[in-house]
Amino acid sequence: YEGKIDMDIEFADLEASDYINQILALEDLDIIHGYPDNTFRPNENITVAESLKLAVHTLGFKLENGEDIWYMPYVDKARELDLVSTNDYIDFDRPIKREELDKLIKKTLKGEDNINLRHMEQHITRGEATEIFLKARNMIGEEAFSIEKAIFLEHELESRLYQETIKTDERFNKV
Repeated sequence: YEGKIDMDIEFADLEASDYINQILALEDLDIIHGYPDNTFRPNENITVAESLKLAVHTLGFKLENGEDIWYMPYVDKARELDLVSTNDYIDFDRPIKREELDKLIKKTLKGEDNINLRHMEQHITRGEATEIFLKARNMIGEEAFSIEKAIFLEHELESRLYQETIKTDERFNKV
């Protein structure tokens, strides 16, 4: 991430965090939002659901939280993208282990990973996770977002061409 970080700290609990720059960078990229009480809780363990949300957002997909279960749109998208399978997790509210996050990052980066996590059996904090996902986002770069935009523009062009074809056909039928 090479953008200018807005140093107006919106989270009340970041001043002592070692990950303040990473957290603010991901917030600036609209990848993280924190909690309604204006905190981010960087020293708490990140959950499976929060990790999936970060992975999906890191890949450039912007989804809205679900109405009944906030994380289901992210779980569904992660499954669609083959980041996780249906049987990988039963409890999405539990803390994710480093080993599990490592697998998720490798799938997010399509096998390319030089993030090197240690202590694989332990959980990972929300602050640590922001550092990892910011690195992943930088490794992916703007290319993923350019591809998504190109696909959108292609669909838009096809739609317009179809509309023009219909208008042309209507004109010929009137003659």
